[in-house]
Amino acid sequence: MVAGQLKSTCFLLKGGQIFGRQAYVGLTEADWGTLTFGRNYNQIYDVASAYDPVFKSDIMSPLGLSGTLGGGGGITENTRIDNSIKYKKNFGPLNVGALYKIGNANGSAPGNGYALNVGYEKDGFGVQAVYEAFKNVGSLGIKNGQAKVTVYDTDAFLIAAKQKIND
Repeated sequence: MVAGQLKSTCFLLKGGQIFGRQAYVGLTEADWGTLTFGRNYNQIYDVASAYDPVFKSDIMSPLGLSGTLGGGGGITENTRIDNSIKYKKNFGPLNVGALYKIGNANGSAPGNGYALNVGYEKDGFGVQAVYEAFKNVGSLGIKNGQAKVTVYDTDAFLIAAKQKIND
């Protein structure tokens, strides 16, 4: 059975953007996995959130407020990926994922890139590896009434592991 879903975790005009968190449409099916299109969290954010030793308590997390240090591979602009296609699938204890960001010529979501992950989780033990590469990532800063635009390429790699210790 194929199930479709439309999800938005924040429907607010925030910083000129109508969706401040995720906004995607997708399909999921047990044998084929999950495929989503839209504004997705990248795999580094997913893994950093799941493996955070203080359960993603944001301000108290060693990974930074809202996972920004780990969430975007070191920069917040890569935490949520506009114009992206994301795929996830579990094969028993193994999991794989891929994300592709389609560049946008009109400047509303500049850059392109991808993220890949593979992991293993069973009986309280888990290990995940993620690699991402994005080109022409843009950030905008305003200080003293002047705008500053920075465009750069990013590469990031994350390996995370966890072991649940039973009480």
